[in-house]
Amino acid sequence: MVKVVLIFILLSNKCFGAVPSVDGLFKNLNNQPVQENTAIVSGRVKTTNLSGDAEDSKSTLFLKVIISERSGLGLDAFHLISTNSDFGQNHIKKRELVDDLVARTQKSALNSQLLFSSIMSMLTMNNSKPLQNILKKSNQDYSSNKDLVNAEKTKLLEQYLHFLKTNKDIDSFHNPVKPNNESEKNRVNDLMNSRFYKNPGTIKLVKVGPDLNWHLKLENTDAFFENESLRLRKLKINLNDQVITYELSNYILMDGVHEFPKTIKIAVEGKCESLFEIKDYSLKNDKEGKLKEAIFGKPVKKSNKDQTQENVDHSDQEALPAFLQKI
Repeated sequence: MVKVVLIFILLSNKCFGAVPSVDGLFKNLNNQPVQENTAIVSGRVKTTNLSGDAEDSKSTLFLKVIISERSGLGLDAFHLISTNSDFGQNHIKKRELVDDLVARTQKSALNSQLLFSSIMSMLTMNNSKPLQNILKKSNQDYSSNKDLVNAEKTKLLEQYLHFLKTNKDIDSFHNPVKPNNESEKNRVNDLMNSRFYKNPGTIKLVKVGPDLNWHLKLENTDAFFENESLRLRKLKINLNDQVITYELSNYILMDGVHEFPKTIKIAVEGKCESLFEIKDYSLKNDKEGKLKEAIFGKPVKKSNKDQTQENVDHSDQEALPAFLQKI
């Protein structure tokens, strides 16, 4: 009988599944689980600057992004910016570490660099917690699964499961889903027919060109996802009065198992438009943190003033594409 109740719960959730939850949309569910603790993505970034001198309006750099999960659920992001695709020491323009990405998106001021790292975390490690933190801080109408759960129905079913474990007689007077009182019986019936999750009203199925997409519309965010696969196609967010748009396309199996978009267009309104063309993707285990030491050459000291930690190159933020700046 306990199994019957659990099946009923799953079926009830499937009914709600006709409209995905906000949390569900950003879980990168179409991707396979990642067993390794480190993802490495590299490619070419072509940028058109929309401000400044016309002769310096276009630039090409090479970017390597490393997302590493530490024990204790810590999550770090490394950015290596190079003038050459081989990322040789003589060509490295900047090295940055955004450590403890989940905590920073919860407690620190948000910026475009944190947004980029959070999107990479979702796409590579299927870890959407940093991005969910950003959405929650940026939108007062953001609702997580926890916010939408039908607490009264959950409590009733928990009572029923406890009853089934402790009583052999299903028709017992104490059965919480079969009360004797008529008014209570009507209340329980209504409750059992209700959804486990409230519909937040922020997600709708819309037509975008020839395709159907799920459209998430929040106070400062618009996001579009494929209807069946729930792949993220477009994210537009107003972050501290700065509008940033991501467009992701051509998802393919990069290593034969895990998928990743081959191209990511990033526009920072009024500042730049960038095209990140992915060339390499790999997963590995780096449980001893040797990769961090190899990148920075020595342990990185924490800074009390900045949101990121840097070493070797202290070039001006303005030299970077706007989506990588701490603004």
